[in-house]
Amino acid sequence: MTTEISFWEAFGIFGAVSSIISLYISSPGWKSKAVHIAYSLLMVGMVIWFMSYQAEVKESMAELERIKRIEKQAEFLVGKIDLGTSGNMAGYVQAVLAFLEKHRDIYPETYERAKTLCENAGCTDVGTSKGNDTMDHFSRMQEASSSMRMLIKGVSTLGEK
Repeated sequence: MTTEISFWEAFGIFGAVSSIISLYISSPGWKSKAVHIAYSLLMVGMVIWFMSYQAEVKESMAELERIKRIEKQAEFLVGKIDLGTSGNMAGYVQAVLAFLEKHRDIYPETYERAKTLCENAGCTDVGTSKGNDTMDHFSRMQEASSSMRMLIKGVSTLGEK
């Protein structure tokens, strides 16, 4: 749980500190006025920097949360899935490919690798189409689904364990 300070809250805090400090440095004369102007500009600069820094941290945390959500989604694809038939294997490869396509802004190289792997394995071939026999197609689907499983395992948080 993070507590965020709004711009006006930060401005109020720095303003209050500025007011207290200004009591100690006040005296009549142009030097005092110059010190007050410099001090005021410093405080405004600090508030602007603080708010900018807070916005950057918030943006970074949001991106980190997004990546964690994607990793959790990938864990599902690594879980127990029936890969006993050629159709199940082809469906699994398509599911992984769809997942990576959805998140290709984060994993562009991985998506391209998976897409090439799918094309080379003939994932869209149906059984014995294109002159392939059933065993050859089954073997290619086994290789493709195994490769995709390891690829998606690298994306999921399970890949870190």
